[in-house]
Amino acid sequence: MASLLQETFSQRVTAHITGVDDHRQVGRWARERNAPRIDSESRMRAACQVFARIANCENEHIVRAWMLGMNPQLDDDSPIGATAEGRFKEVMAAARSFQLGDL
Repeated sequence: MASLLQETFSQRVTAHITGVDDHRQVGRWARERNAPRIDSESRMRAACQVFARIANCENEHIVRAWMLGMNPQLDDDSPIGATAEGRFKEVMAAARSFQLGDL
């Protein structure tokens, strides 16, 4: 999960998603040097699930733009920011709406 998010969004954005201060920690997770805390893993898992849902119907560039952009269903927060705040259900609902063509 760390590798996918790091490659797609960058190490710094992935660190933001997971709530860690040191972005290099993401690289350690990706290389399996250590494991994330449960809260960081939950955020990574949620971000990967949303990514997979959108990637099922769009290309990687559109998924990246959707996840980093403002979203009216999330009070104009980005899905990345909302995921970092732990708003997993709201983000998944926004992803479902996007997938269905509602936004």
